[in-house]
Amino acid sequence: MIYTELELSARDMMHLNVHDEYSIHQLVYSMFASDPPKQRDFLYLKKRETADQMVIKILSQRNPLIPGSCRINSVVVPDAFFLQREYFFSVKVNPMRRSQETSKAYPIRGRANLLKWFYEKAEQAGMRVCTRNLEIRDHTIEKIVKKDITYTFSSVVFAGQCRVENKKKFLYTVKNGFGRARTFGFGLLELRPIIREI
Repeated sequence: MIYTELELSARDMMHLNVHDEYSIHQLVYSMFASDPPKQRDFLYLKKRETADQMVIKILSQRNPLIPGSCRINSVVVPDAFFLQREYFFSVKVNPMRRSQETSKAYPIRGRANLLKWFYEKAEQAGMRVCTRNLEIRDHTIEKIVKKDITYTFSSVVFAGQCRVENKKKFLYTVKNGFGRARTFGFGLLELRPIIREI
């Protein structure tokens, strides 16, 4: 896996026409353009934004193209990094449920319902989450305009500690994303191994 930090200055953002979530989405996807098109093999997260700078984190299975003159730093992540037993984690997700009657997806509301959804997804991802210190952050509604159509997303960040219970499921989640929504900056697991002293 390749970890990349893309830094955009105010000049870069103006030159590349990066001004909202959809334009960020377009920029990152252009960095992995191929002919013929390949199945998406990257995840990204807008980590920091000010009037003068934006930082985007990317985890991918191939090297990204460099957009313009942006500052970009890519490193190969050793396989051993993803084979640890315990991690601190953070992940931005779009918690949704699909109605069995209408098949329409709707956002999950309320702390108890959000936690229930997250624990289910974590188990599917091969993770056992420590319930004592799990945090729910930045629960917001995001709107993205694409071709004059407005799409509304529920955005939540979960952060805490986890133990890997199923390595195969966990590695699949790391590569392919947590939860069903993996575009617009959702699904990238930020990880830091927990080192236990003997």
